[in-house]
Amino acid sequence: MGFSSLTGERVGIGMFQHPEYTTSSTRWYYVNDAKIPFFYYSPASIYDKNIKLLKGESLTLKYRVWILGQTSEKLLESKYRQYLGN
Repeated sequence: MGFSSLTGERVGIGMFQHPEYTTSSTRWYYVNDAKIPFFYYSPASIYDKNIKLLKGESLTLKYRVWILGQTSEKLLESKYRQYLGN
């Protein structure tokens, strides 16, 4: 996700979802309101469907956040592989 910072610089956030510890299809929720200014970005794991847990069960979600400047698809892929330990 890319946007302008409070100082006008072009910045971004890379959110990496770990395939072993998350739901199979996570949607993302974001707010980018320059009037306030307010920026918010997070996984919305139960957006598409409910996740039912029985008593004693747990749900583990695992993500990595990378704050970045200018980047490329190749660098993003490299950072994701590094996150997975590959």
